[in-house]
Amino acid sequence: MNKSLLVLVVLAALPALVMAWPQPGDPAPSITLPDTANVSHVVPGDYAGHVLHLFFWKSVDSSCVAELARVQVMYDDYRSQGFIPIAVNLWEDMDSVVKVYARQYTFQFLRDYFTAWPAYKMNGYLPLNYVVGADGLVVNSMEEFAESTIRGWIESSLPGVSETHARPLEFVSIGANPVIGNSAVRFNLPKAANVTLRVYSTSGALVRTLVNGQMPAGANSVSWNLRDNAGSQVGNGLYLYELNTGSQVAHAKVSVLK
Repeated sequence: MNKSLLVLVVLAALPALVMAWPQPGDPAPSITLPDTANVSHVVPGDYAGHVLHLFFWKSVDSSCVAELARVQVMYDDYRSQGFIPIAVNLWEDMDSVVKVYARQYTFQFLRDYFTAWPAYKMNGYLPLNYVVGADGLVVNSMEEFAESTIRGWIESSLPGVSETHARPLEFVSIGANPVIGNSAVRFNLPKAANVTLRVYSTSGALVRTLVNGQMPAGANSVSWNLRDNAGSQVGNGLYLYELNTGSQVAHAKVSVLK
């Protein structure tokens, strides 16, 4: 095999190597782990028909410990809709660690003996979170913990999540205000939706349509270059962002100063 062909083969294999963990839409790997009573659980098989949140953690990581409390809140919010969180501890002692934390919460705790971690690990960082749908397929995953994003994945997978439990549509940030250059708009979607994000003048005239289409649940970001739909620079003044999903609307103001 010549060098150029070898390089092409290696490059073609890189995506598979880089993205070796389960991807959205993939079957969640089946693992068998013990609970605090030493009863074995097959995940996700024993929980078929439920939406799962697999949370990989260690007690020596403060961010993992902080997430446990938030997982309990999400469990309280969604348990009636068929949501089950599972805290998977990595390699720590069952009696002195796992059981101690399990007594503080009402959701399931399991311990991994180097079975689950090789099947689910991404880049090796904790906390590690997976949401698995009722069909046993991976909805999405992330290292670290962004509650609004994880809630979005959960809610998009649960049938009939009540409006009282749904996270609100909201702007997280509109960057510098007043804005001189580009305006970076960040917002959270409670679930995947067909979204419009428009900019209006204070007189109500449409200035720019930034988004008009499907966007995923969780955190999203869009940049406005301070130009209108015709491509012309907008003048100084106050403008209004309107984010609309059809069922919810959110507004934010931004001042342009050039």
